[in-house]
Amino acid sequence: MRFPPLLHAKPFSFFACTFVFTVSCFRLRSVSAEDPTVAAAATCKNDNNNYNIENRSLPSLENVTNGANERIQAAKRIVQATLEGIGRSEDGSISSSSLLVADLKLLLNGTLDESEIMEMVGEVQTKTKSTTSKISSQSSTRNADVQMFSADRHAARILDAHESYDCLQREFDVNDPTFDTDEAATVLEKCRILVLRNVFSEQILQRTLSRYQQFTKDVRSGRIHRDGTTTYGGDYFILKEDKYRLNYMIPRELASEDILANEHVLEILSHYRLLDEDFIVNHSGTLNAQPGAPPQAWHADAEYLYGDQSFEEFGIAGQDLPPFAISMFTPLLKMTYDHGPTEFCLGTAHFRGYDSYAPDQGENLMVDEVVTNLHQWDQIPNGRICPEGFRRTPLLGLGDVVLFDYMLSHRGGANKSNDLRSMLFTVYSRKWYKDWTFDISNDEDETEFRRLTKTTRFAVIQTEDI
Repeated sequence: MRFPPLLHAKPFSFFACTFVFTVSCFRLRSVSAEDPTVAAAATCKNDNNNYNIENRSLPSLENVTNGANERIQAAKRIVQATLEGIGRSEDGSISSSSLLVADLKLLLNGTLDESEIMEMVGEVQTKTKSTTSKISSQSSTRNADVQMFSADRHAARILDAHESYDCLQREFDVNDPTFDTDEAATVLEKCRILVLRNVFSEQILQRTLSRYQQFTKDVRSGRIHRDGTTTYGGDYFILKEDKYRLNYMIPRELASEDILANEHVLEILSHYRLLDEDFIVNHSGTLNAQPGAPPQAWHADAEYLYGDQSFEEFGIAGQDLPPFAISMFTPLLKMTYDHGPTEFCLGTAHFRGYDSYAPDQGENLMVDEVVTNLHQWDQIPNGRICPEGFRRTPLLGLGDVVLFDYMLSHRGGANKSNDLRSMLFTVYSRKWYKDWTFDISNDEDETEFRRLTKTTRFAVIQTEDI
C-alpha cells in the first residue's frame, strides 16, 4: 500500500506543515531575510487538507540545521509524527513512499543515501509500532482491571459480611455507658442490619400498645372504614397479605414522638453514610400475624432505585450508594421463637441492581463459592433457606429494635403460638423517596391524570362566607 507523502497524514497535516516550515523559515530568516534563494525556498499550500512542497531545491541546509546528527534526529521525528498521524487516521504502511524519501533527502542534504534513509524509516516504524502496541496492551489491562473492580467490590463486601461477628451476632444496649452511636452506625452501614436493646421503656410501649389495640378494634368493628386512603396518595391504609397477615398504616393521631423520634435511633440514622441528617418518617404502622400464619416469602421492601439492570447500564449496584430507606421494627409483645420473629439474609442488599443474567457479573462477581451460593439463592429464594453464614434471626424483647436497609431480604417467620404477633414498624427515608407499598400497582381503572397527580402538592385553602 502506497504511503502518503510527508506531512500528508490528515490528523497531523496542518501541524506538521506549520511546524516544519515555521522552524525552517525562522532559521533561514536569521541568515538573511533579503536572500532571494531563501525567499523562494519553500511554500506550504492548503488544499482540502493535502499539503505539498512546491520547490524542493533548498539551498545549503547547513544553514538550517547544525550538523548531520541533528538533521538525522529531525528526520526521525518527522517520520514518527507522520506514522502517528497515519495510525490515527487509517491503516497504512511506510514501506514505500517516493515523496517521503525525496523530502527526507532534501532535509538531510546528503547526510544519508537512499538505502540508509529507508533503513532509518524502518527503524522508526518498528519502534512506533512497538510503542503503540504496548500502549494498547496497557489500555486493555486497565479496562479489564476496571471491569473486575466494578464487580469484585460487591463480592468483597459480601465476603466481609459473611460469618462476621458484627453482622451475625453483635448487639448494642443503649443503656450501656460505653454505647457509641458512631460505632453502631458503622455496623449498620457494613451489615445493613443493627440490633439495639432497651431503646423504648415498657411504659411507652404499653401506652402505645393500648392505643393501637383500640385502633384495630375500631377498624374491625366498622367504626373506622376499611376503605380509607393515605395522605400521600396511597389507595388504602390496610394491606392484607393473606388470611393470616394484616398490616395497618397508622393515622397521624397515633403518631408518637416517643416512638418515631427516639434520640438514639435518629442519631444513628443521621450518619452521613446512612440517611444523613435530612431524612423523614416515611410511614409507620403495625404488622400483624395471626396464630397459624406460615412464613412469608423472602423479599426486599422495594426495588433498587435504578432497576434490576442498574449495574449493567450504569455501573452502580448494591451498596455503591447509601441507603435511601431504613426500617425499624419493634415488637408489641415479648417475642419467642414460636411467634415467628423476622429472619434476615445478610449480604443480599449487595445484589440489588444486578440482573440475574448481567454479562458483567460472570466470573468477576462469582469469585468465591460463598458468593455464588448467596447469588443463586437470591434469584430463587422461595422454599429455600438463606445460605449458612448469612442468616440471622434476632429475638427482640419489649423495648428492643432492629434497624435494616430497605434492600435487605427478609421474611416474617411462622407464628406457631396462640398469640397475635404484632410488630410496630417505622420507615425512615430520604425526603425524596416515595414508597408504593399501600398503592394499587398497575390499576387499570386509574386514569392517567389521577396517576400523575396522586402525590402532587396542592394548596390547602380555607374559605369564609362574605
